[in-house]
Amino acid sequence: MLGKEHPSSTAARAHQNLSIVPTLHRFPKYALGFFTSIKLDFSTLNLDLFQPDQPGWKIWLSTVQVLLEEANLAILGLELRLREKYYEAYPDEEFDNGYKDRIWEIYQNFIQPVASLHGLKNFYVHLNWACTIGFPGVGVLDGREEIEGKLERMVMGDGYDAWKCGKVVRIEGHLRGAY
Repeated sequence: MLGKEHPSSTAARAHQNLSIVPTLHRFPKYALGFFTSIKLDFSTLNLDLFQPDQPGWKIWLSTVQVLLEEANLAILGLELRLREKYYEAYPDEEFDNGYKDRIWEIYQNFIQPVASLHGLKNFYVHLNWACTIGFPGVGVLDGREEIEGKLERMVMGDGYDAWKCGKVVRIEGHLRGAY
């Protein structure tokens, strides 16, 4: 294998790019305490890699840990934008209930560490399935809002309503430039 990099080192380097931790080195440590908004955009992400016992899990946990230790959670709004790869690849496909149950479990596993950020000012989840679009004043009609709400309440508590706290519809994907 002369001249070729071992696949596991390529994968490890790719996973490092998915964490906010390496990006923060350019800021003094105290600066994160002044951030009022952080948006993490996981574009066409394979969330399977960010599950327990998977390569990206420790990176995701370290990202959440940095926020826990350094951010001023009382003033911080955290927004996670997740573009799930299967809907992106197969926008017109109907998925069986087994698929829906599995992806719900994956979403829950991914969001669960964020629940340690007690005292966040706001928390928004945007699921971009790329097969539907939301409209300001109307919302989305594909069930995504219900799933987003459940994930947000996992972190913020049962009474939390992100829409009442300033969440807005995000227009994503190839349709964004059309407006």
